[in-house]
Amino acid sequence: MIFHMKAEFQYVIKAANDSFLMKIVERQKRPVLKGAWHYHPDVEITLTLKGRGKRFVGNDISNYREGDLVMLGKNLPHCWLTKSQSKQVVIQIPESFYLGPFFRRPEMKEISLLFNKCIKGIRFHGKTKEGAIDKIYDLLKLKGYPKLIALLDLLHYFSASEEFKFLTPIEYNPELNLLKSERIQKFYSFVLNNYMNDITLEDASNLLSMTKTSLCRFLKNNTQKSFSKILNEVKVSHACKKLIETDMQVIGICYESGFNDVTNFNRRFKELIKLTPLEYRKRFSKKV
Repeated sequence: MIFHMKAEFQYVIKAANDSFLMKIVERQKRPVLKGAWHYHPDVEITLTLKGRGKRFVGNDISNYREGDLVMLGKNLPHCWLTKSQSKQVVIQIPESFYLGPFFRRPEMKEISLLFNKCIKGIRFHGKTKEGAIDKIYDLLKLKGYPKLIALLDLLHYFSASEEFKFLTPIEYNPELNLLKSERIQKFYSFVLNNYMNDITLEDASNLLSMTKTSLCRFLKNNTQKSFSKILNEVKVSHACKKLIETDMQVIGICYESGFNDVTNFNRRFKELIKLTPLEYRKRFSKKV
């Protein structure tokens, strides 16, 4: 059976006297996406204590098992599917916490950068994962002020690590409010609103009152990406959502996503997602 669905919004309820939610989630099984595929504005840290299956995060589909440790950013759709019993520790940090004035202090810079990075989803490994698991077990035993300090310590520990891998090769849902530069915001707004049309580097440079050369340099310095790479990422991200959420034919998704021919669409899609569109739809849609 194939599921075409939109991720469901989930409202995270925490206790009135807690700044964040921490809980143990146990399930007998969860074999299908229906009712599981969701998103929320809360940043989430999930440690799998027991179970194995498929982890779905944004555009990524991967196997997971005991010891899997991930951090997921704001509004990044996700779910874990399993045919067997599972047990996970879930920490959910609300917007009011991580977007508050406290994290704008200089001492919080690295943790703030971590919140930005996890928009693409992060999987930790190596010594970082081992140390974090101990810290998470300690967190479970704490309450009140010590619990809050222990969370900050965990976040700082993550922020200092290089032992991680991004889960999604492209942003599933680009967050313009995280782009500091007004010019960058204007550029991304233009691309997001017009990617389905045949827009060019010249169109974008005219909008920003820059030469094409200056815009290329500006994008490279501020995003580490070229104009064409950003444009293709946005187009492919839209295509991924259509492949998951609808039963449209690939050729229709190709043109709706702003590509002019199917061959180029398939090539760009595979470059970014490492699967063909049909492989992606089949892999995402089937049961564990």
